[in-house]
Amino acid sequence: MVCARLALAESARDVQRIQELTDELATAHRYIDSIDDQLYLQDLHLRRESDMRVMPLPPGGGVRTRQRGSGPRTKGGGSGRSGSSQ
Repeated sequence: MVCARLALAESARDVQRIQELTDELATAHRYIDSIDDQLYLQDLHLRRESDMRVMPLPPGGGVRTRQRGSGPRTKGGGSGRSGSSQ
């Protein structure tokens, strides 16, 4: 009878310990998921920030310089207001 009670008590302790470990594991999973979410959001933020980052101009000027020098030219040589009053 004493052995049976000891076995039941030990079994009850084992069940309780398994439940405690299961709870700890669930808590750890939630914590890891939270960190994973934070890392994901930080990664999105960094990607957006890098998309908006200003890049240095290439040698010889940027888009404006190239646009000014390309395309058909008018006879007056410029497209400003001073050249349009003829």
